[in-house]
Amino acid sequence: MTALREHNKNTGSALLLTIIVLSLFVSISAVVVNIVLSELRINKDMADSVIAFYVADTAVENVLIEARREPTPTTIPSTSVSLFLSLEDSYAYATATVEIIDLTIGASTRSARIKANGRYKDTNRAIEVLQPL
Repeated sequence: MTALREHNKNTGSALLLTIIVLSLFVSISAVVVNIVLSELRINKDMADSVIAFYVADTAVENVLIEARREPTPTTIPSTSVSLFLSLEDSYAYATATVEIIDLTIGASTRSARIKANGRYKDTNRAIEVLQPL
């Protein structure tokens, strides 16, 4: 009779231990999946960021090309650039604005401040360049 009572006290402990171990495995798996998904999201955003940066750089280069066409540019035109990326059927877009400023570094010099904003999908990147005139 005492052996039967001992057996009844331990009934269900294996089931409880199994549930605890399975819960631990499920929790660890959920954390690992969350980390992997966030890393994938970061990598995708980084690729979009590079495209946005280079389209902004292209807009700055277009402004500088226009500035060098005239020997003494008094005004440099603003520009916009639109690129079609055929792999993803998507557009990257950038605008560059130009502001003529007077800098005083030792002597007064005229410069153009070129600000370009590149956009690709939900990512924006900006570049600012000072070009002496």
